[in-house]
Amino acid sequence: MNTGSKVEIGALKILAVDDHETNREFIRAALAPRVALLELAGSGFEAMEKCRSGRFDIVLMDLHMPDMDGLVAWAQICRQAGDEASGKVIALTADSRAAERERVRAAGFHGFLDKPVARDLLLETISRVAAGLDGFTEIRNPADERVLLLDDARAA
Repeated sequence: MNTGSKVEIGALKILAVDDHETNREFIRAALAPRVALLELAGSGFEAMEKCRSGRFDIVLMDLHMPDMDGLVAWAQICRQAGDEASGKVIALTADSRAAERERVRAAGFHGFLDKPVARDLLLETISRVAAGLDGFTEIRNPADERVLLLDDARAA
């Protein structure tokens, strides 16, 4: 991972796509006060429509939505953008399997975040992807790496 400068996200235009209202509200609370523009979409079709009418620097894309898979939605967005840059896309999913990460990477995504995502990891990932620091940005939550013991006395 490149350790160069990150981008301050205050000037970014971001589209967050997620079919769950609770996830969209979390993203709104985490990002709206910190970015130039935040738009929310509840489906792949809605994301396509929003991208047709405006350009975003970053798209946060849920992968598993009932109407359209996030990878299909992103491919359609890129296709409709033609020669215009589509921005960069970060997968936001509860499916953290290695195979899913590889599927996302192969589809040309720029980053990967596991749900539930911590606000600081969301901000860090957006900053790194916007700066183009890694090619593919995947920051693991340190809390996910801890081994939790149920019985400290017995473990000792």
